[in-house]
Amino acid sequence: AKWDSFSSSLDLASVNLIHINLENYLSAYRALVNAITETADQCFPIKKQARILSKISSPWWDSDCSSAVRERKNAEIEYNNSMTPENYIKYKRYAAKASRVLTKKKKLGWKSFCENLSPRTPPSIVWNQIKRFRGSCNTSIITSNDPFSWIDPFTDKLAPSFVPFIDSLPTPSSYITPSSVFDAVFSINELNLALDGLKDSSPGVDGIPYSFLSNYRKYSHLPHPVVQYQTFPLFSISFEALTFKPNIILDFGINKYSTNARNEFYERMDSEYNGWRTIYTDASKLDNTSSVGAAVWIPSTKIILNFKCPSVSSVFTGEATAILESIQFIKSHNLNNTIIFSDSKSSLQSILSNPFRSKSNFPIMLQIRESLFRCHELGLNVVMAWIPSHTGIP
Repeated sequence: AKWDSFSSSLDLASVNLIHINLENYLSAYRALVNAITETADQCFPIKKQARILSKISSPWWDSDCSSAVRERKNAEIEYNNSMTPENYIKYKRYAAKASRVLTKKKKLGWKSFCENLSPRTPPSIVWNQIKRFRGSCNTSIITSNDPFSWIDPFTDKLAPSFVPFIDSLPTPSSYITPSSVFDAVFSINELNLALDGLKDSSPGVDGIPYSFLSNYRKYSHLPHPVVQYQTFPLFSISFEALTFKPNIILDFGINKYSTNARNEFYERMDSEYNGWRTIYTDASKLDNTSSVGAAVWIPSTKIILNFKCPSVSSVFTGEATAILESIQFIKSHNLNNTIIFSDSKSSLQSILSNPFRSKSNFPIMLQIRESLFRCHELGLNVVMAWIPSHTGIP
């Protein structure tokens, strides 16, 4: 770049600039801009660069791939120079070898890439690697350096030269008196009366079905606020807790229809968990309008913990809440060798499922995993087991 020439030429051009005052400041500004751009064009001519199309290198490519492709290319050249059956067979052999090597390297590279992923891997890195594996092309287009193509629209948006008076602005639609009875303002009670007598059907012009409005009334009056996460719940839990495998027994050996189920339960407790502290959890709901009740019972200390969940909650949520509170109690009181019994097999299966492969990751289940991992770090032995309901077991 000819910076010395640009500086000296600009100094000469600035001598001829007009004196600035209140009447000619716009013309003086244009003269200054023209002097700078004309001097820049003389010293730094704009070069039109061709559109560059570069192929992104594959992350799995190594020296073995290069060697196999080079051997195939040499065999192809040799066959083109002398098209004999021997050279053709030689070329086919090296082509098959190159195909096997490239397929193997690509498969191993993809496997290594997937194994190195973690919940903390940025999505941009994942997509860039996927593009490299697909062999996508990277286009680089050099934009023009001419400021006249963008400076005027930019300055107009940054500092408009004219702003209309408020009286000349159009009146907002909310201030306009409705001309039709269908545009008149209605109360929330009128909306509720209209929705109560309707069944869900295809949405109208606005695309909002009736069920959305009906459920909005229900969810907008929840007794407890809805929890909002700044990040995806799966990413808010540590990787160690997500990969931790809790000790959960889905079959405790109790037959629900056996008349001796209670004695079988105590016999196994005496033989395998003698001296362990037992905790029982349960949840129930009478109807759709009632709240979900969750409870934790600790027979050794005769402690009962009661919890009340919103009516929109399910029994599954109540069971999970009771399990979470029992684990929190174990951790806060430093209770070792504790077994938690629950009659909700779906909750225990959800805790035991792989969070990376599960179709639905409930935040409360992730919290249970986190609490169980913290107990494991503290050296607290916690076992969870499923027992059938209504069998006479406490």
